[in-house]
Amino acid sequence: MGVHLRPSLTTSLRHPPLRSPHLDQEGSSQGDGHSGDPKRVAYMDRRKRNNEAAKRCRANRRAVFEYRSRRVQVLETENDTLRDEIAVLRREIDQYKNRLVERGLTVPSSSAAPTSVIARAPASSSPSYSS
Repeated sequence: MGVHLRPSLTTSLRHPPLRSPHLDQEGSSQGDGHSGDPKRVAYMDRRKRNNEAAKRCRANRRAVFEYRSRRVQVLETENDTLRDEIAVLRREIDQYKNRLVERGLTVPSSSAAPTSVIARAPASSSPSYSS
């Protein structure tokens, strides 16, 4: 039977942990960090760019979330205002219907559009609301 290693172990054996780019063999600073293995320099450059991109991505995501939160608040307020306006208009419609009933006139059904009532009105000077 052969030795079976978990993928994480085989990966770590193939790619040993990388050292800080600022340290040489003795542990002292190299200065600019760009001297040394070109693969290492390229890797560190990619890591730096990826870290910056991740930071921008998180900032953008945060900004979008905040924008959407504010937009939700605005729309909820607008929705409440419109609901209040609908309630006022419905009460007004009920008042007009009650006035028509008090005068003995026919109340149009709620499904009929107001323009259909106007379209059926005779051309005489005094409107008649009975059918």
